[in-house]
Amino acid sequence: MVHTSVQGRAVVRRTSPLAACGRAWVPVRRSWRLNSNHYGALQGRSKHEVRAEAGDEQYLAWRRGFRVRPPLGEPDDDPRYAALPPDARPRGESLHDVTERLLPYWYDAIVPDLGRPGCVLVASHGNTLRALVKHLEGVTDEDSAGLEVPNAVPVCYRFTSGHATRLA
Repeated sequence: MVHTSVQGRAVVRRTSPLAACGRAWVPVRRSWRLNSNHYGALQGRSKHEVRAEAGDEQYLAWRRGFRVRPPLGEPDDDPRYAALPPDARPRGESLHDVTERLLPYWYDAIVPDLGRPGCVLVASHGNTLRALVKHLEGVTDEDSAGLEVPNAVPVCYRFTSGHATRLA
C-alpha cells in the first residue's frame, strides 16, 4: 500500500520507484493530511527573499521551530481542500500543526495497513515526514529543529508490538 499527499510532487515521487521495481499496480491512498506544510502569507515566496526580509533567526524559527507559525494567510481555496470546511483549510502551519493534522491519518489509515502482509510506503513532503519521524522516534519538541529527513531517500522502519525501529 502507498499513502501519499494530494500534491503533485509526492504523487510523482511515488510513481517512479513503484514503476522501477515493477509495482505500479500497488494501491495508492491520497490524503490532504499528508500535504506539505502551509507557509501562510509566505506561501509561494522564495526562501532567499523571506530570509533577507525577516532575518536568519526568524526565518529559521518559521522553517524549523516546532510551535512557531509563519504569518497567517487567507484560507487556502485550492480545490484539493474543497471538502474541508473553510475554517479547517490551511492558513499557515507550524510543525506542531502539521503533526496535529497528520496523526489522525496515521492512526486511522496507515497503522491498520502496517498489520497486513507487505510493505507500506508513505510518500510525502519534508516537514510532514519530519512530523512523522518525530512521532515515531519520540523526538522532543526542542530537538525537532535539528531533525533531518533526507529528500528522496527512503527511511525504513520495522514495527513490532506498537514500537518503530529505524532500519535505514
